[in-house]
Amino acid sequence: MYTHIHTQDEMASAGELAVEDALDVLVSVTEKGGNLRNDLKKDFLKAVSSLRKDFANFQESSRRQKQIYLRFGNESCGNEHPTQSARVWRG
Repeated sequence: MYTHIHTQDEMASAGELAVEDALDVLVSVTEKGGNLRNDLKKDFLKAVSSLRKDFANFQESSRRQKQIYLRFGNESCGNEHPTQSARVWRG
């Protein structure tokens, strides 16, 4: 039997989806919130927009750091891609 070990890329993708889903829920609640004052709705949506922008910048920075790490790792030791998934034999 083989067990799949999640890579950092897969975990990051799951985390990215979770953040996006959470922000979508906040926007949805804000749009449906009939009791919220209009100025509060605008402030809330502006804050979500700011979080999305900051998260996108963080993702881009992480991708650049990963590329540097991979380039350094490949040049220094010639090993296979360090974030590739592994299969573990469980007999």
